Amino acid sequence: MNIRPFVEGDIESTRTLIANSPYVYLHTRSTYWVLARHLNQFVLVAEENTALIGYCCVLPNSQDPELAFMWQLAVLQAEQRRGIASALLQENLNKMRYKGIKRMEFAVESENKAALKMFKQFSDSHSLDMLELETYNTEHPETGGQVRVSMYEMSGIRLA
Repeated sequence: MNIRPFVEGDIESTRTLIANSPYVYLHTRSTYWVLARHLNQFVLVAEENTALIGYCCVLPNSQDPELAFMWQLAVLQAEQRRGIASALLQENLNKMRYKGIKRMEFAVESENKAALKMFKQFSDSHSLDMLELETYNTEHPETGGQVRVSMYEMSGIRLA
């Protein structure tokens, strides 16, 4: 597996990956174009044999240089539970440490137990604190139904 920066040529493969990920919401092609061209500092893909199998987008906070938000994380369903999400997070964690980012926030749908378990194991294995900030009900952007979402923060990111 190879982890590398997200580029414009990855947009369609990434959108296909996200369209087939039940807990990650697909955005317009232009959204991913902006990420590739202008906000790509912490946007990574995982590939195997030139096929895109994972994607992770972390956005630094423009007002707090010690804070970032993990906007999207997706792994091809057939490739899940192989450590790909953790590897993408690890690579971004290394970059965040170098840039002085100490905290990362993220959202998880409450029923996505596999993601919650992975984040908890990742935070524990890196001696990071994981705190639930808030939980709320919101409208699912694709189905219109209600989903329960929890916001979390991982803190304690520092140079090793």
